[in-house]
Amino acid sequence: MLDLLSTSDEQWLQENVIGIDRGVTIPVHTGDAFYDLTEKEKNKKVKQERYSKRLQRKLARQKKGSNRREKTRRKLARRHADIKNKRTDFLHKTSRDIVDKGSVFVFEDLNIQNMTKKAKPKKDENGNFLKNGKKAKSGLNKSILEVGWGTLETFVQYKAKAAGKAVFKINSAYTSQECSNCGHIHSDNRETQSEFLCIQCGHHDNADRNAAQVIKKRAIALILHSGT
Repeated sequence: MLDLLSTSDEQWLQENVIGIDRGVTIPVHTGDAFYDLTEKEKNKKVKQERYSKRLQRKLARQKKGSNRREKTRRKLARRHADIKNKRTDFLHKTSRDIVDKGSVFVFEDLNIQNMTKKAKPKKDENGNFLKNGKKAKSGLNKSILEVGWGTLETFVQYKAKAAGKAVFKINSAYTSQECSNCGHIHSDNRETQSEFLCIQCGHHDNADRNAAQVIKKRAIALILHSGT
């Protein structure tokens, strides 16, 4: 595959390179397609999570070592396993479809472990705790782990390897702020979570689709000019 890439022209790369943007609202976007749960699956997932929380509260009230507590614990474990299995099934199907559609797959080089760390407490000079965005950070951590960013990357990697295809990573800096049309980078290009509007050339697109195109564009540039 590396020998093939070294002699590939831009047209072949445009047809065979897939940039993969991972998000929270839309779990996976490849520029030409996006992957998400159906509304029915999302509603079922919400109901399962609510039920799991009720079981968790019930478990906390029950006497340790009792038969009723053990019964509740088994129910809760089954719910967690069911949610995990459905997420794994979604990621397997998504990675399979992505690998079948291209030859080169490109991810942002994200430190997911650091991104999902708990927010550290902060104190002022008097020893009083300051707001550190813990609630928002916890919500983001939960969303990233639920979507399975790291698992998706692992699944694409081993499926691509089995098919004799390549997986690369590119610098993740400003991929959400860069215009895939003209390359202009500015924070004002992305004023909302879902929409991208370049303040320089006026390019308008779905923000995740634009990011996937930027990832692809950066990868192709690196492959074509790998000697620099």
